Amino acid sequence: MRKLCTPILVCFLLWNFIGQVAAQTFQVQLAAFTEEIDQSFFDFAGYSEVYKEKDHNNFTRYTLGEFFSMEAANIARQEAFEKGFFNAHVVELDKPQFAYVGDAPVLPLMMVPEKEQLFIRSVLFAAEDLSLNQSLLASLEESLSVMKAHEDLKLRIVGHTDDIGEQSNNQAISRSRARMIQNFLLANGIPAYRLKMKVSNEPSPSVYFKGKGLPKTRDFNRRIILTLVDLKEEIIVDNFQETDEKSGHLSSVDDIMQMLKSIKLV
Repeated sequence: MRKLCTPILVCFLLWNFIGQVAAQTFQVQLAAFTEEIDQSFFDFAGYSEVYKEKDHNNFTRYTLGEFFSMEAANIARQEAFEKGFFNAHVVELDKPQFAYVGDAPVLPLMMVPEKEQLFIRSVLFAAEDLSLNQSLLASLEESLSVMKAHEDLKLRIVGHTDDIGEQSNNQAISRSRARMIQNFLLANGIPAYRLKMKVSNEPSPSVYFKGKGLPKTRDFNRRIILTLVDLKEEIIVDNFQETDEKSGHLSSVDDIMQMLKSIKLV
C-alpha cells in the first residue's frame, strides 16, 4: 500500500505544481496617477483597451493584459516604453493580495505586489500624532534627495485618516501632518510649485486587512502617502536612478515633447 501511495502523492504534487505554473499570469502597468485621467491619453498612443482600477491608496492604475508568459509581458512593456510610457512595468498577478475594500474584508481591491515598483511611500501615525517620526524623516530625506537630483519631479502628499471621532477633526489632523511635510520640504529648498497636498474626504477607512481586525485597519488608515510624479503627472518607477534604459527619459522636457509628437499631440 505504501509503495502505491508514494507515486500517487508525487503525481499529485507534480500536477499541482504544473497547474500553478500554467495559471501564472502577468499584466503590464502602463501608468499610475494620483488623480484619474481621460482615456484619450492612451487612445493617442494606440491603446484603446486599457484596464482602469483604483488601488488601496485611491490612486488610479492603467494596465494591459493578461499575458501568459513573462516574455510576452516584457515585449509589451518594451513597446509601451517606446511609445513614451517610461514608467511601464510588468506586474505578476500571482503575488499575494493584502488590501481589501467594502463593508467586509471579502473581495480584493486589486492585485498588490509584495514590493511596490512605483515611488510610493506610506507613513503611519499614531492617533493625533503630529510628530516627525523616524519613518517619516527617512522617507522625506529620500524624496528630498531625488527631487534635488531631478528638478522636474514633483511630490504629491496625500493624507488619510481613520473613522474614530469627528471626521472634521480627523481631516484637520491629517491636513496638519501634510502641511508639516510640505513645510519641511520648503525649508529644504523645494519650491512650492513642485509640491501638492491633498486630504482624503472619505468618512471611513477605505482599506481592510483580512484576518487582522479593525485596529490594524485603523492604524493603516492614519497615514500620509508621499508620491513622486514626472512631467506628465505619472507616478514614477522606484528604481529609475539605477535603470540604464530609462536614463535621460524620466525628467527631460525634450523627451516628453518628442513623445507627444510621436503620438500626434503637438
